[in-house]
Amino acid sequence: MARMLIWLPAPVDDVRAALHKSGIASGVAVPVRSGTVIVSRDRMGGSIALQWVYGFIRQSRKSAVAVAWDDNASLIYAFSGAVSLGWEWGGDKAVRDLMIGLSGRKVQRPGLALLSALTTSKQGQAKQGRAANRIATALGADEATVLRYVQQHEQRMSPAGFLDDIGKSDVAAVVRAMDVSQFDAWRTGRSFMSEFWLATGAAALACVVLFVAGRNVINSLGESVASIAQLVVLVLMGISFLIAWQRVRYRTTRQPIDDVLPVVELPSDNQSAR
Repeated sequence: MARMLIWLPAPVDDVRAALHKSGIASGVAVPVRSGTVIVSRDRMGGSIALQWVYGFIRQSRKSAVAVAWDDNASLIYAFSGAVSLGWEWGGDKAVRDLMIGLSGRKVQRPGLALLSALTTSKQGQAKQGRAANRIATALGADEATVLRYVQQHEQRMSPAGFLDDIGKSDVAAVVRAMDVSQFDAWRTGRSFMSEFWLATGAAALACVVLFVAGRNVINSLGESVASIAQLVVLVLMGISFLIAWQRVRYRTTRQPIDDVLPVVELPSDNQSAR
């Protein structure tokens, strides 16, 4: 099963306030010695993770790091601005399957295959050095240690082992807790993305129904008018997605923070995560 956590180098109260204000977060906040770890209730790819933490990054001027993994591949995103840059471990297919597993959308496969084909080789020392520098800087880790892992990109990187090696054993403990499903119960709670897709699906369906209902009238007005009408429908669908996204974010900010982003202490060996 694909899993992802986000580490932010700030106290849990600061992180919760920033994410709740953004209106995006729906997960649990785990306080650790080096900051805060966020475990999402939703399937969440890199683009959604960036939207989660962008407000925090912009306000705090600190980086955030997402670590994702499954049985065959792993990756790290270093978020320091509007673009996420990272590194993957495992074969190309294994990495694509991990990304699809994170988002839950198989339609991404052709796009990911194209991206993989266009991406330059990971063998270059300069590219490996830049990746190691980004990750080490974001995590406050020794760059030589990170580089050693980056150079072994053809095999899956153990997230817990990597985090232990760079001095983030507190975050590694969260990885191990996730690996034994100690946070899975929280996935049954309130889901931001499920609300978003429900709202946008309803809006898109309304646009399509209106278009189909008026298709005969539109076609009778001529080919050029029909083309314009199709463009208008696409624009309306885009606007509907934007309105739905903002509406769900607004609703999230109005929810009690303990419902949206509760604090969960890292469980001991004989405790559950909930």
